[in-house]
Amino acid sequence: LNGCTSLMMTVFTHSRFSDYNSYYIIFSYLFAFVLSVAVSFFVHGENCGGESEKHRGFDIKTVLLVALTALALGAHNACMAKALMSVDGLIFYPVTNVAAMILVTASDVVLFRQKLSKKTVTGIIFGMVAIILINIG
Repeated sequence: LNGCTSLMMTVFTHSRFSDYNSYYIIFSYLFAFVLSVAVSFFVHGENCGGESEKHRGFDIKTVLLVALTALALGAHNACMAKALMSVDGLIFYPVTNVAAMILVTASDVVLFRQKLSKKTVTGIIFGMVAIILINIG
């Protein structure tokens, strides 16, 4: 997926609709939303076929949680698409992926009081190097 966003933005920027970048972001996420709803109804219907009536339908808490998650991811992706207009994907993706790895590790240590052994730190460093090499190559 990393290269898809960059590729789509490059194609869109070089098309005759390049003056409408904000519309690109809105319509791409609207399409993703509609597709996600269609898939969720299909999957939800498949899973509930043999279950009791109690589990049929969507729970409002679940819908709100999914909506909040979708808004957060949509905002993240919109900012990412905006950043890709000014930063090359070759630099952007390794930096964001390594930063995400550092953030997850730091939150694991702070929130869950996880101890980092030498083996874990070595694995994290190799993971960061692998992310950089995969994104460059």
